[in-house]
Amino acid sequence: MTKHALEGMAKAMRIELEPQGVDVTLINPGPHDTGFNDSMAESMWEWFGEDSLQSPNMEMFTMMRSAATTDQMDPQAVVDKLVELVEAETTKEHNIVPEDGVDELNEATGLDH
Repeated sequence: MTKHALEGMAKAMRIELEPQGVDVTLINPGPHDTGFNDSMAESMWEWFGEDSLQSPNMEMFTMMRSAATTDQMDPQAVVDKLVELVEAETTKEHNIVPEDGVDELNEATGLDH
């Protein structure tokens, strides 16, 4: 399931379960040091090589790899947000961790999280 599909499913569940008192929420984590980003960055070279149709974009992929593995944050921030949401009476539909940059993201996407 893609992240977009998961978001759509969560939105539908939030609407459908609200009358039963169930609050469905999403946590959108940034780059946290869990090993996922490092694994993704390493395995991408299995798909993109000099003979790949994407070879003209190798510089872009190299920059993406660097961005995905640089300045990763402590995953404890996501755990703390999860605990906060579980204990809350109500939640926002989207919760971005870290919250730094939320205003810029909202402005860029036209969304209000």
